[in-house]
Amino acid sequence: MASDVPSTLRAYKYIFEVRTSRRVTGGFSRVSGISEEIEVVDKRDGTDPFQIKKLKGTHQGGSVILERGVVQEKLEFLRWFRDVKKEVVPFWSTFVIHLNPITDPGGQSQTGLPILSLRFLNGWPSRYELGELDAKSSELALEKLALVHEGLEYLGVF
Repeated sequence: MASDVPSTLRAYKYIFEVRTSRRVTGGFSRVSGISEEIEVVDKRDGTDPFQIKKLKGTHQGGSVILERGVVQEKLEFLRWFRDVKKEVVPFWSTFVIHLNPITDPGGQSQTGLPILSLRFLNGWPSRYELGELDAKSSELALEKLALVHEGLEYLGVF
């Protein structure tokens, strides 16, 4: 499904499209911090003082950093951040990041079909930095947005 690319992101070859279950949608030029970790716990058996066993500990999702982006539903995004601050339940959301190529059919920049899709479970914004504010635009420009999550699923490489 093709969608229009915000004018601030048309210079890029690819766009990271973010969609949440809270109707927050945006496009970003850079994503980093996609990670998960399982803690390793060392356990020593009391009968063998030289043998240490490795056990699986807790699972932890990373902090995804989205940079140089535009959120189209700025009020929804700001409500989501406010709900986290005020602990309005449920403030978490599943969010999906698609890596889309930007095509230019007849001078109209659009995103093509996704190349890679990732789903993050129980995520919420932990930090944001605003970019330039433009009185001529209704979009909210974000310089950085940090989203934390509790799990990651690969939806596929296309």
